Amino acid sequence: MIPLADDRHVEIAMRLTQTRRRMLNDLIGLRKHQRILQSEIAEATGLTAAEVAAFEDDPELADPTFDFLLRYAHAIGAVVEMKVVPRWAADA
Repeated sequence: MIPLADDRHVEIAMRLTQTRRRMLNDLIGLRKHQRILQSEIAEATGLTAAEVAAFEDDPELADPTFDFLLRYAHAIGAVVEMKVVPRWAADA
């Protein structure tokens, strides 16, 4: 079993949370910078305007799915890039 409460694992969890928060804020910021309306995002993605607004009002609380993020990114002309890195390699 992995000891998730030790300092190293807490640090990794904090880093993951910061990365996630930065990505969510970057997506929202890019939409606003381009002056794309929430209603345009909803129409382009098949999401409801309420879902888009809830996501932008509090992305952490909205807890968007990966599919939601990909559709949102596509609608604003962005690409989401992710990679999987073993923990031991992330520290290198």
